[in-house]
Amino acid sequence: MALPPGTASTPLLATPINGSGSATESLGESRRSSSGRGSVAKLNCSLVASLASLLKLAASTRTSVSVALILALLAVSILEQVAVYYVGLLPSRFYSVLSSHNHDAFVALLWRSLVLTIIVALLNSLAALLASLIALGTRSALSGMLQSQYLASRAYYGLSRPALPRLDGVELVGIDNPDQRLVQDVDDLTTTLTQAVPPFLLAPFIIAFYTYVTYESMGWEGPLYIYGYFLVATIINKFLLSPIVAFIFAQERLEGNYRYGHARVRTYAESIAFLSGADAESAGLAVSLRRLVSNARAIIWREFPLDLSTRFFAGLGGILSYLIVSIPIFHGRYEHKSPGETAEIISKTSFYAIYLIYSFTQLLELSKQLTLAAGLTARLATLRTALDDASAPEPDAGILIDADSDMLDLDCVTVCTPTGRVLLQDVSVSVPRGGLLIRGPSGCGKSSLLRAIAGLWPFAGTITRPSEHLAFVPQVPYLGGSRSSFAAALAYPAPVPSSPTRDDALELRKVLADVGLADLPRQLGVGLFTPLDLHATLSVGEQQRLAFARLLYARPRCAVLDEATSALDEQTEASLYNLLHVHGIRFVSVGHRSTLAPFHAAVLDIVPAASTLSSPPRAAAPPLPSPAAIAPTPLLHSPSLDLDNLDDRDDLE
Repeated sequence: MALPPGTASTPLLATPINGSGSATESLGESRRSSSGRGSVAKLNCSLVASLASLLKLAASTRTSVSVALILALLAVSILEQVAVYYVGLLPSRFYSVLSSHNHDAFVALLWRSLVLTIIVALLNSLAALLASLIALGTRSALSGMLQSQYLASRAYYGLSRPALPRLDGVELVGIDNPDQRLVQDVDDLTTTLTQAVPPFLLAPFIIAFYTYVTYESMGWEGPLYIYGYFLVATIINKFLLSPIVAFIFAQERLEGNYRYGHARVRTYAESIAFLSGADAESAGLAVSLRRLVSNARAIIWREFPLDLSTRFFAGLGGILSYLIVSIPIFHGRYEHKSPGETAEIISKTSFYAIYLIYSFTQLLELSKQLTLAAGLTARLATLRTALDDASAPEPDAGILIDADSDMLDLDCVTVCTPTGRVLLQDVSVSVPRGGLLIRGPSGCGKSSLLRAIAGLWPFAGTITRPSEHLAFVPQVPYLGGSRSSFAAALAYPAPVPSSPTRDDALELRKVLADVGLADLPRQLGVGLFTPLDLHATLSVGEQQRLAFARLLYARPRCAVLDEATSALDEQTEASLYNLLHVHGIRFVSVGHRSTLAPFHAAVLDIVPAASTLSSPPRAAAPPLPSPAAIAPTPLLHSPSLDLDNLDDRDDLE
């Protein structure tokens, strides 16, 4: 951050943080942004309070080592300024030594200059290192706390729902890209603050010191001109910067939407290919790109006056420094001095003036950084508020846990959408041991009732279930990320043993054999514990069977199935449902297939009439035979599994 010794120029006034002359690069490419739709972040008391709250949240996990790092950074920054001061005086000493033709003093000064240069470089690098460590530690703490809140009370589920208008006209405002806020915005905020806080804390002392030495060297005119220069530059740059801020914040949202569009194409690549949807996706992405480019073009045109002002005041600062130095010269203050002494004094006073101007320039740069921090703080403050609002109902909010039984009962349950529309009203039913099938046309509220049973959606009435968490088998199972494995998918959400044994492998192999997937890992050339992207590797039918295997592995007392066999043939479907009966798992199913009814002891038909039920739905005996009357369906075909002679060398990889 130090000026080159002896230079008569000044750093760029309000230089963009990235060191370029483009406000777009400093504000846009750094990916700083504001909160959700339509809001423009400004540095006010509310945002300062929000920032203090975020830092307090991060500090709640800080250790004494982190405090020591902060103190060390401040100490190094102070030492760096001291070293910069002595480096700045070197040119004046060189003028004096050279004018006196003192060779020994010149050599000694060269060595002194070399040592000071090494010290400044070392302190500068050390300050950057400490700042990076502090930013990383603060990011780790803040991200960890926000991530915990994001995953607690199913807040992530609430934020995954799109914002929709309520029936009463009140809009449920969502937030864009919560994942980006948790990752990129936290990183940007901590990095920005770490870069800005030490200079901001030291700036008053540096300005006061260089104001004093400038006054001592030049009189009151020098500091007065510099203060006036800073005031005028600040007002003009603030006026030119304000129109850009809203466009920069909008740019982040548009960039996120464009990235999400390409991520969607990657996620649904096969479906798009089957549907020949490339043209439709291309049209949608083209619209997103046009909006992004249009907003970016508006930023470019609006940043031109700011860039012009920045460059003008940068050049003006150099001229001003000469003007200030000329004041004592033309007032005859140095007439009794020799040319060498005059050159030394001019170099010294020039350094004082230039560094005072530079210190004010740093304040303008810090104001930009604080503006960026304001936008990031607004986004994270909005995220925290959304996390509080999106938290799902607590398990005791209408849900009774009866750990001594395996009963699942609904008593006068009314389910509404998050927008307030009533889907089901006064549903009362007891799930029999043989299972309950929920049927009805699409959109009538079948899956919504499952969400209420699981505690994901608010409801009125009472639901009694045997445990706080229910086993769930959806139409498209979740099998973990790209580094999952067969073992991790079967154990989820429980962790996989860190040191799996042969018994662990045997148990996992057995449930895979029950659903006809015993040989699938070996066919894929992997072991049970080998990392594998199961979503990309397995067919939907294989994924559904693996989800049933997870159910058998967990052995829950009650399970919820939502179109869980939609991709399977009828024989496989029958075998899987028979497994639920064999293992004594009480279950609720949602499905449209007529083949499902024989595997359930009761059927709940939901028949909407004018968006409401004509009467409270009740469980009715299915017209088809009960499960007990059905001839047993053979288990899925799978090669015989010799549990005594199982070779587990691949399984334990």
